[in-house]
Amino acid sequence: TASFGQVISAEVPRLYQVLNRTKPGYETDAVRDVLHESECLWMGDAFVSPGRAAFSCPVDAAPHLYTVSPDLAVFGHLLKILGVRQKFGSGDYCECLTRMASGPDGGMGDVDLAVNLVQLVSDDTVTVGNMDVLYAPDEEGRLRPSSDLVYNDADWLGRTALGGREYVFAHKKISAAVGERVGMGSLRRLLVSANEDRIEFGVPHEEFGQSESITRRLRNIIEMYPEGPSILSELIQNADDAGATTVRFMLSRKQYGTKSLLGPKLSAWQGPSLYVYNDAAFTESDFRNLSHIGQGAKLEKLSTTGRFGLGFNSVFHWTDVPSFVSGDHVVLFDPHERYIPNGKGIRIRFSDTDLLSQFPDQFAPYCHFGNDLASRFEGTLFRFPFRSPTAARESEISNNETYSSNGIETLLLNLKEQLPRFLLFLRNVMRIEVYFEEEDGDAPEMKFFAEISDRKKISFPGSKLAKSVDWNGVQQFLAGSNKDTFYSKLYRTPLAQLPVSRFLVTISFSAINTAKVPLSDGDGDSGGAPPGPHTENSSDEYLVYNCLGGGDCREMACDPRHRHMKF
Repeated sequence: TASFGQVISAEVPRLYQVLNRTKPGYETDAVRDVLHESECLWMGDAFVSPGRAAFSCPVDAAPHLYTVSPDLAVFGHLLKILGVRQKFGSGDYCECLTRMASGPDGGMGDVDLAVNLVQLVSDDTVTVGNMDVLYAPDEEGRLRPSSDLVYNDADWLGRTALGGREYVFAHKKISAAVGERVGMGSLRRLLVSANEDRIEFGVPHEEFGQSESITRRLRNIIEMYPEGPSILSELIQNADDAGATTVRFMLSRKQYGTKSLLGPKLSAWQGPSLYVYNDAAFTESDFRNLSHIGQGAKLEKLSTTGRFGLGFNSVFHWTDVPSFVSGDHVVLFDPHERYIPNGKGIRIRFSDTDLLSQFPDQFAPYCHFGNDLASRFEGTLFRFPFRSPTAARESEISNNETYSSNGIETLLLNLKEQLPRFLLFLRNVMRIEVYFEEEDGDAPEMKFFAEISDRKKISFPGSKLAKSVDWNGVQQFLAGSNKDTFYSKLYRTPLAQLPVSRFLVTISFSAINTAKVPLSDGDGDSGGAPPGPHTENSSDEYLVYNCLGGGDCREMACDPRHRHMKF
């Protein structure tokens, strides 16, 4: 009753005053032995054990944990003898949450306290890591094991966009950062996890935590590979090795949304980018090869020009987060393990999923050249977002800011003169196109393209010259050969049976000029072309001769003593 409480409140301080004068030694030990773990502390409305009291506490956790009041703190000597601590620890808050969860209302009676306690525990990562169970409030306020809960870091989605999946969400007052620290699931990751594969980004058979970091290895690689047009050449060659017939480059200056992303830090890579498209889809072998930093197959497979060897990694001159879409998957790499949640790389199946509707900002940048991020994409589209000044300063791979959108524009415009050279020495690619996409533009605009418009085999009837094989005849002779097998085959083949190809190749070039053309000739006469795009066309013919030679050259090349010279 109230009167009883008043009597206790008046009499208990007198008892504490006497006990507070105990002297160290026998008297102190006697008091401690008698009152140990007993409910001997009067907190104004109840007696509690000293283990549930502390001199300071950042939250009001009564009736589970109590803070010593100023009136009681004057008996500090006695309280310390009884075991009252200066402050509570994370273990105390965890036990408090457990008691609340076991109550008749499952902790729903004091949601704010539960939220505050979870936040306090989350700051102590050591304790959280050693806890078997930590309780936290769900969206209705009932306490559940934190591992059973999901924090909503995709708040742009309605419940109908969750694909019919049922999740138990954490209370809205639990932040994503706190939820992550106490072991809750991320809604973003759960939406992706059903369709994702983690990519082991490194040399095959090498553990993820190898002694040389991936970022350091990449820095060393790009120091060996020059900047400039050679990077574009590598990408064209990779497409050719895949059997592609068309390659497209697109400089995009668009800035995409930064909310509905796989991870919030990916917002740094939603700006201007270089896209590289080809019309061949990835194989499983391609996926594996591309993830093997520091190792490539082109030194062993002589029939490929540069299929995802070391040279592909030269794209890290431009970006820290290269990505691509091919077949049924979208792949993102993050050597820093800084931008993509939980990994250096991720491969996500997008076909027949709701990925685009669930993460529209993340995947809208890939909807180009016939890719709708809903059905299988019969091609490959790389996206290389450029480093911002901030990203360049923080990068462990390259601090180079040269390759902004303006730098890449210059690189692409300089490509004009080199397109014929590229096309002449490729086996499959017949056409290369270049596009620009402005920040406020409705659609990409083609700026120029080059294509092989005709390729005629040349023969000399009645001549002793060997008959010309098909365009890929020399490469077919090399197909499937490693170095030793190739040298053996080359040495054994009679000279007359070595492949020779002779072709007359016509390459057409078109540049689309979108600048406005004056309507008058300067004298006021209207005789000029109307404003709008016009096309500049040209074509050239080339005689292409490709063969494997014999004689002394073959003898020297096949001699094992000369293998190190790589003839």
